[in-house]
Amino acid sequence: MLFFFRSTHRKALIPLLIGIVLLGVAFFVARQKPESPLATATPSGSPQNSAIPSVNVSGWRLYSSQNVGFRMKYDPTLTVDQTQADSIRFSMWGPTQRGQTELYDGISLEVRRVAANSFDDYVNQQMDQFKD
Repeated sequence: MLFFFRSTHRKALIPLLIGIVLLGVAFFVARQKPESPLATATPSGSPQNSAIPSVNVSGWRLYSSQNVGFRMKYDPTLTVDQTQADSIRFSMWGPTQRGQTELYDGISLEVRRVAANSFDDYVNQQMDQFKD
């Protein structure tokens, strides 16, 4: 095809083809670069590198309920509320939490005994409440 162009066009076409080839090579090389170290890092598996702090639980209280079928140690600064026989709630309000509002500064953990054979059964029972 080069022989159909005038000699002035051929002179311009050669640098253009070289530029296209160089861009293609640059694109290929750029795509071959390894990903960032964060994306390719693998965990060392050694527990001493863990970010989980140790907690002294020596002053914690033990909650146990045969009815709920649950027991755990808890920080005595938590409020324990067992107003129903089949549930227990542990909670703590943060300094900005206000009464008669949704919980936005604090923590609340509720444990309940449920009448279900599996988690799927429990979810289905709960969803049945919202069906028409």
